Amino acid sequence: MGKVVSRDTVLITHPSGKPSRVMLGYAIVPDRIFKGVRSDTLYVYSASDIEQCGFMFTIGESYVIYADVVDVMEGYNDEAVWKTWVTSRCTRTRAFNEEEVTSLGKLSGRRRNR
Repeated sequence: MGKVVSRDTVLITHPSGKPSRVMLGYAIVPDRIFKGVRSDTLYVYSASDIEQCGFMFTIGESYVIYADVVDVMEGYNDEAVWKTWVTSRCTRTRAFNEEEVTSLGKLSGRRRNR
């Protein structure tokens, strides 16, 4: 879980230079990490619009984020372009919710440290 501090638009391009798709990249300052990489700032990507299940974060707001590390695939020949954290509206990602954090803490066997 963490606070969104910035957003960038990222154009993913094919190795040949042809544009592939646009994603939004969000810088997150984590307040607590239940699972995954520990870092001062994490970068999470999502599709750039709701029709593609993109999750629209608001800068300055805190969220409980569920994301997977995935290969961002290039549609032309399915070569992995890069690995990154990706989330969508189809995950449990949501605005900060104390109940969700308490449940996660119980599942992970840790107390909440905010």
